[in-house]
Amino acid sequence: MNKNNLTTFFLTSITFGLLSPMSFAASCPASSTNVSNISSCTVEGSGSDIKLNFISGFVSSTATSPVGGNNGKTIGEQRRLAFIKAAEIISYQVVSPQVIEVDARFSDLACDRDSAVLGSAGATNSIAFEMSDNIANVELDTFYPVALANALSNKDLSVDKNGNFSDIQAEFNSRLGAFNCLNGGGWYYGFDDNSGKLTSFLTVLLHEVTHGLGFSSLFDPITGKKPAIYDPNTKLKIADLDDIFSNFLYIKSEDKTFNELGTSVTDNTKRKNAIISENDLYWNGLNANNLAISKIKTGFSDNDSNTEFTTGDRIQMYSPGTLEQGSSVSHFDKKVSPDELMEPNLTINKCDLGLALGVLKDIGWSTITVTNDSFYLNIDCKNINNGDTFNSNFNGDLIKITPVSDSSSYTYSLTYEGNPADDLIEAKSNGLFINPKDTGEFAGVYTLTIGNGNDPDVIITINRPLRLVWSSDALLNNEKYTLKIEGGAAGSTYDLTQSHTGIIHFLNQDNQKVSSISASNDPANSNPARLNITSQNVNYPLTVETTVKSQSNTYPNVSSDITIYPSILHSFTVTDETSSAINNASIIIDNSSLIQQVGIDTVLSTNSLGKLSFYLPNTADTFSVTIIKAGYNNKRLQINATNTTHAVTLLSSLRNTSEPTTPKFGSGGGGSMPLWFLMLSGLFLLRRPRLLSH
Repeated sequence: MNKNNLTTFFLTSITFGLLSPMSFAASCPASSTNVSNISSCTVEGSGSDIKLNFISGFVSSTATSPVGGNNGKTIGEQRRLAFIKAAEIISYQVVSPQVIEVDARFSDLACDRDSAVLGSAGATNSIAFEMSDNIANVELDTFYPVALANALSNKDLSVDKNGNFSDIQAEFNSRLGAFNCLNGGGWYYGFDDNSGKLTSFLTVLLHEVTHGLGFSSLFDPITGKKPAIYDPNTKLKIADLDDIFSNFLYIKSEDKTFNELGTSVTDNTKRKNAIISENDLYWNGLNANNLAISKIKTGFSDNDSNTEFTTGDRIQMYSPGTLEQGSSVSHFDKKVSPDELMEPNLTINKCDLGLALGVLKDIGWSTITVTNDSFYLNIDCKNINNGDTFNSNFNGDLIKITPVSDSSSYTYSLTYEGNPADDLIEAKSNGLFINPKDTGEFAGVYTLTIGNGNDPDVIITINRPLRLVWSSDALLNNEKYTLKIEGGAAGSTYDLTQSHTGIIHFLNQDNQKVSSISASNDPANSNPARLNITSQNVNYPLTVETTVKSQSNTYPNVSSDITIYPSILHSFTVTDETSSAINNASIIIDNSSLIQQVGIDTVLSTNSLGKLSFYLPNTADTFSVTIIKAGYNNKRLQINATNTTHAVTLLSSLRNTSEPTTPKFGSGGGGSMPLWFLMLSGLFLLRRPRLLSH
């Protein structure tokens, strides 16, 4: 969706006599936990508070599994947790005395098989200060995005004519991954680097919210004109003003920034030409360019021709030869390498703002620079500092250690319970990873030491808990399941407790109820302690937290949530036209997300009497089943909890019948003519997802 230049037409002059009411919301849970179906909450960071309004698309109840540090168990939960994670990252780096409020929506944005608009965001309004406003350290008669104007004035100016109080509007593509919309390339809601062919939602969130904070130009890219303000009564133009972001856009051939040029036709043309120059538009802010020193390899003006980014060089801005509405100007150039968050195409998964943090500081934001000696330690997009202790299951490449500088000359070592474990470390081009050990005893304390020979070593402690392996993601009453506790030493004894007493029955191999269990001596299978699991009847889906504690306190406690669904018995009798029983008829249950969760068998057979009974979740869901028997026509049924007894008659597929048939599309029998769609795929389309500024 192209909203380019929209702001230019609704900007109005706002005075400080009108203050919007304060907006409150409950504190957000930590992104590492789980989140209920909330419509609004506030992330409280050391730099700022960010209020998130989940307007639409955040309540999907489609079941899914936790991934990459995101513990949500539905798509809606994972979307909210990812947004909370993005707000956590920003709130600990961007400083504001006023709450930053963001409205978020999922919408049907532009999309086809090979390209997609992932998201779109921008400031809801922009504010220009006058001398009488008496605001320190601002450029007068220059537009600021409203969140930044609030921070600089320490006043909430975020009310518009409709009574809305948000500072940033953001929307994201609800169709991503659907048919003919980046086929096979849907959203990835994890916080790590393991998105594969999917698109990192967290990265897109950071990108779009950064636009809303002010990483965006208000100049008309078609004409090169400055944004204008109009008299709300006469609709006549009052003045052409600069905007703070564009004040730092530098035209190399003119040796001037956008605001240093006037409003004449000639000056407008110079800006317009720079916007489509391909290599004449650069960033003139000291903070961003200083951050880029020794980091950027390509995509900059090399003022001293030494092929390295040094003091005095400038980062190149995106100015393709053909104007790309919503992308041109308001991004770093694609040539910038290593890739940056604020490039127009999604090329990397990012956990931080990168050079964009310098841009925000250039335009007026107070920021907090994160430094960890010579190393940036990151686990699921959370900064880890020297001396920190944390828990990790090592589910994939979760632990990432990257030098702050480009030098890779650092040393590392790992111990497990005091013994060398360097064989678990793998050094890659983008960091240092610890791979999981999956046999024998692997739970316990790992110590990672990183050094470079100069600064003090960075030492972190990793507690790896025992691993709980349920045979299913959820439990169904009257069905049997298993639980394995893996990773402890042979003979270790574990106590089991649950948040709802007596709901889950823990059974030993003799099916006797127990509250503790011992690990076997089976190193090849991680010394498992095996339990059979059943549950009490429940009247509604109930989530129970199970906690496993090592009696010797050798390993960290580990907890796991599992949902128990009430069950209801469905009975089938399958006969032929003569009412004779059909034995060994297959009843196939469609493998819906709920059926997958509770892990029941989906292919069952009738007995010699043509009968079969099985349990399904006792919910409002409708389930589809198909009855199949060789020599008979298949029968398909829709069943639910209000109808649990099913008498099914299968017709012989060999019988000669004169029964009328339903006309088919396009047949001579009358039916509807089919609709045909012309689909153009891959023609004149970008091969990577596009990100629009606003």
